[in-house]
Amino acid sequence: MSSTNQEYQHFIPQFLLKNYSRPFSCPNAKGRAKKCKGHKHEKLKYPGDPIVNLLRLTSEPFKLDVAPVARVFGQWDMYEDIKNTTNTEHRRIEGMFGRMEVQASRIFRKITNAFNDGKPNLWLTRDERNLLRKFLFLLKYRGSAFHQRFYHLDSESYSEVDKELLHDFMEKRGFERPLDVWFHNLEVIMSLEMDPNKEWTEKIKQEVFHGDAMWFIMHVEYSYMAICTPETSEEEFILTDNAYNIFEGPNSFVEDSKTGKRAGDAWVNLHEFAPISPKLMLVLRSCLIPSPEEEDFPQIKEENTEMRRLVFGEVLADNIPSILRDLPVEKASNNYTEMVNGKLALKPGRNNSFHKDDRFRFSFFPVETRHVRLINGILLDNSYINTTIAFGTERVFLNTLDWFLTEPCESGKIITGPDANLRLAHVRNLATFMRSTGWEKEAVWVERPTPIVDDVEKIRLNHLKFRQAVEGLENDNRKGLGACWKGFVSYERLGGSALTMFRDFDQAQRMLDLRIKIDAWSCGVEELVRVRNRFLLIEEYMNLPCLTGQGASSVSAEVAFNLEGPEDQFVQNYGMMHPVEVNNFMYYASITA
Repeated sequence: MSSTNQEYQHFIPQFLLKNYSRPFSCPNAKGRAKKCKGHKHEKLKYPGDPIVNLLRLTSEPFKLDVAPVARVFGQWDMYEDIKNTTNTEHRRIEGMFGRMEVQASRIFRKITNAFNDGKPNLWLTRDERNLLRKFLFLLKYRGSAFHQRFYHLDSESYSEVDKELLHDFMEKRGFERPLDVWFHNLEVIMSLEMDPNKEWTEKIKQEVFHGDAMWFIMHVEYSYMAICTPETSEEEFILTDNAYNIFEGPNSFVEDSKTGKRAGDAWVNLHEFAPISPKLMLVLRSCLIPSPEEEDFPQIKEENTEMRRLVFGEVLADNIPSILRDLPVEKASNNYTEMVNGKLALKPGRNNSFHKDDRFRFSFFPVETRHVRLINGILLDNSYINTTIAFGTERVFLNTLDWFLTEPCESGKIITGPDANLRLAHVRNLATFMRSTGWEKEAVWVERPTPIVDDVEKIRLNHLKFRQAVEGLENDNRKGLGACWKGFVSYERLGGSALTMFRDFDQAQRMLDLRIKIDAWSCGVEELVRVRNRFLLIEEYMNLPCLTGQGASSVSAEVAFNLEGPEDQFVQNYGMMHPVEVNNFMYYASITA
């Protein structure tokens, strides 16, 4: 039963929304002083109240409007615990987040004040930086997408791709509903002490649903923050419902040949975004993108180079597919390193340990119109499931929409995947809105067929097996590998180990992705040519060693992810037969079973 005292809770905190706001002025006010006497106003729309300019995506057609800061980017009783009815319990999560908001707002205020004062940079302590990173993750994790993911009364209603893993976690922890898991994870993350020695990374893996725990660690440890500002007054950053929950980077989908079901296949998160104001955008940039600082630390450079090779392969590792690769940003400098003979080095007396009082200098990076528009384009491209787009200046916003609808699909408008119909309808609706303003151009988009695979559900289950294996190995618990364990024994016979497993399966997944992409790229080509291409690719895979260093562990990604299968009977011949023969036997056993 719901609480009788409803409360409006924001996905995006009001202190950030106010950066996009202006004071409301009565349209009926008269005189030079624009005084308003005797006029009735809507609640929260009195003269001086903060309001936000926005495009409403829930109206047909879309329309420009204004809304009070207190009633936009949120919903009623978002954290209400259905099982509990007291107001105290109802406020449990929101109260914790409210206290975090107060702390985070001070940091954001430091950023905006430094920018408004014309300073080129500002300093933050390690504790402040960590709090900011945690807060940005929570903006994502407590947002509308995760509300939809977890807000269920029973485990059977949860339908995400990791449902079996969540069911196991609920059973082990005694949770009755996915909602309980969400509340638990939120509380653990909000109360997590992020010590300088990073012991928190082990603690969170023990307490939080494993996939989400690893996601939080990746969010904090494998990207860096940079603050961008448009170099011209003619550009501004927009704000959308899910602005804190989208990324830029390669993203692909597949379609089941039998059922027609479409699903996400592979993606790489290279940039994330956190709008601060129309003039400030905090960008989280993946460490996969090379940075000049790597040259000063050979070990870090080697690790990052290997990571790029695993993710992108040999061909793309030196040419990462990101439309923002040339974004002119750098990592923050700090107070414990200095330049010595043109290279970065630790200051005298400083060791490799970190301290909570370490300080970081964040610069404001001016970015050209092209980069501002690309970032806005990414937000617009992902706004097809949103209710609202907020902006600073109407003229600038309409110019942004004009550019987005007519640009040659660099920032999006690729109509494919499970949401293809929604994406296409959204582009058309934006074009319809623009025509209502006198716009006379034609919108541009690309419709791309989704690559066909034999069994989408099989791919999903194989990913689950891999995640179970990862969690079991991290916990040093081979029994925890479950059904994966027998397959892992075969993997060890080929020379693999827990240390090589992650790299080998990354390689295997990329082999499958390459097969899918070649099929997608050759759509429309004569079928005999496509069959020949598939044969040539498989032939190349056959020539790979069963284990190439720490690379591919199998001749087929489908074989590698099927940790237990008919091909296992041929593994015992490894060492007695030529590797190519073993590869052939394993491959044909797997596809004819």
